[in-house]
Amino acid sequence: MTKKKFLTYFALAASLIVLAIALVNLSNIWEGIQWIFAVLSPIVVGLCLAFVLNVIMSAIEKKLLSPLERSDKKILRKMKRPLAIILTLLVAFGFLAVIISVIYPALRESVELIIRELPGFMTKLSENVLLFLKEHNIQFEFIGEGGINWVAIGDKIINWLKDNANDILNITTGVAGNIFGKIFDFILAFILAIYVLAGKERIRDFFHNFFKAVLKPASVHRVERVSKLTYSAFARFITGQITEAVILALLCALGMLILRIPMASVVSVIVGVTALIPIFGAWIGGALGMFFILLVDPVKAVIFIVYLLVLQQLEGNIIYPKVVGESIGLPGILVLCAVTVGGGAAGIPGILFSVPITGVVYTLLKEFIDKKRDERNQMVAEMISDGDHIKEVGELLDIKDPEKLFEDAPEDEASAENDGEKGPTESEKEENPKKIFFLKKKNNTEEND
Repeated sequence: MTKKKFLTYFALAASLIVLAIALVNLSNIWEGIQWIFAVLSPIVVGLCLAFVLNVIMSAIEKKLLSPLERSDKKILRKMKRPLAIILTLLVAFGFLAVIISVIYPALRESVELIIRELPGFMTKLSENVLLFLKEHNIQFEFIGEGGINWVAIGDKIINWLKDNANDILNITTGVAGNIFGKIFDFILAFILAIYVLAGKERIRDFFHNFFKAVLKPASVHRVERVSKLTYSAFARFITGQITEAVILALLCALGMLILRIPMASVVSVIVGVTALIPIFGAWIGGALGMFFILLVDPVKAVIFIVYLLVLQQLEGNIIYPKVVGESIGLPGILVLCAVTVGGGAAGIPGILFSVPITGVVYTLLKEFIDKKRDERNQMVAEMISDGDHIKEVGELLDIKDPEKLFEDAPEDEASAENDGEKGPTESEKEENPKKIFFLKKKNNTEEND
């Protein structure tokens, strides 16, 4: 056995052993992966936040602060990035402030309405429950002829709280600690995002020099190509997603105003914000909107749901694939497939990342196919120019009788006209474009020789 074969068999055996160990300890490996993601979550969130803010910051630098870059004063050139970051944060926080200022009054009004209507609602519910139990002769511990025994129910709840006080305290402490931990992680992620925005050129140059040191030039070019495609796809995806959310919010507000559904401005803003989650986000906003409308007018809430169903079909099948799909160069069917697969595999994060990643893969596949097709066309052109490979050309082009095809046809339009014959018509070119293309290739090759 040669050394090369030995190494191949050894690598195969080692791979099988590692795979077997991984399958046996799959639960432990998954827990380890979850722990790694939990530790790295502030970094991941910070990088994602920096990417989103960078889209805004790049636009501000190009549209508003470009004169500073051309300034003769060094201090003005250095002020460009800090000013861009400050303006970006003002835009982001201003957007959040507008959303909160629109939603908060409706939330407050809804809570006040619930508090005001709750006693009457509970009384009516108690009467309906008593009537139902009496009609069906159902006995219940806390319900008698006089109605619901709220005192007994209260005593039962107090006793349960006393018996489970330690467990409740532990759960409350854990939830509070988890909330403070998430807040702390977000603060770290926000700080990291600011640092990334401030020094993104240095980070780019570092990775560029790193890849140049460890990879071949061709591999460096491919990595940079994929990186640029990825950035472009995600940036265009964010822009398209925001555009689609604005369109959906405007359509929702317009329909609610026409149908005279209450709380149109608030509900349309909620639907638009949740629509930033691809495909399914509008349903989340619709559920929240229906809850608010239900408190004011139940009949209008039903009308709103029917309208939202129609609008969701329009958004999911026409608006989203058209706006977001075209922004990243994806056919609509691939957008829907990417969202479905991504959502099933990883939930909301999978939905958010699946569309731009699919766009990158789709672009790379198109480039690969175009490259292979050009290579084949070049090879066929060279074979035709030799004049001795007609049979092989016919096999490549799937032509049954290539000798007759190339013998009977004029070599180009000029030679056909010199022979008193008309050149190929537009319909003939459409009918057999390969024939015209390669005949011209042959003619050009002979002239160059």
